Amino acid sequence: MSSQEFKLRKLLEDATFYIKNAEEDETFVTKCNACMDEAEKIILDNPRESLSKLSPEVIVMYVEVALLTNRRDESASRVTDIFF
Repeated sequence: MSSQEFKLRKLLEDATFYIKNAEEDETFVTKCNACMDEAEKIILDNPRESLSKLSPEVIVMYVEVALLTNRRDESASRVTDIFF
């Protein structure tokens, strides 16, 4: 697992936590958006490099979390189109 993939997994796990506990703290939505912005940047800044350094599992994980946010359907669709 590359350091890039490890960082992406951590961001996605954090974003999932923030989504599931959004009622607990009103800042969690903002924190989730920040995590997802950074995750999207890691994946889409250089798709060719991402394809070689990231496992399909973590890319699918990104798509799943993006769909959970209800605001990133286009991003999830774009990533799916690029990588699969």
